[in-house]
Amino acid sequence: MNIFKKIRLYFRMTQRFGAFSRLSKQGHDMYEARKLSEQLYPPTKEDKEFEAKHIAKDKISKTSKIYYLSTYSLLLPLLDMIYTRTFTNETNIILGSGLSQLGYLLIVSGILKGTFLVFNIDGRFKTILFGICFLLIGTALINSKIY
Repeated sequence: MNIFKKIRLYFRMTQRFGAFSRLSKQGHDMYEARKLSEQLYPPTKEDKEFEAKHIAKDKISKTSKIYYLSTYSLLLPLLDMIYTRTFTNETNIILGSGLSQLGYLLIVSGILKGTFLVFNIDGRFKTILFGICFLLIGTALINSKIY
């Protein structure tokens, strides 16, 4: 299937989905809205096959997100906090060290993958922004002195 055919099928699919959502917002139930949207934009056999593949691919991508890598990487800040605890008893330094490591971790995760799924952060910009925030908070905690 060439690219222009895919674009045409995708455009037709979005027309039907748009009509369906518009009709359902107008108060039609799901079955009536589907019937009326198919009357407005009658689907062909190719359209139905493309929609089925698109919906199946969307379901797979939503359910196959793996949280293991981001979960295991949270051991780095935790181990850093435990290691820092062997040198000092000050809570702000221990927490600051852990938050700084978490910031580094989020920045690297944002650059490499663009997500950090254990915190449900999806998107490169948000992941890097959260990393910078945690890094700044951790640095402020480390450098603050309680008298």
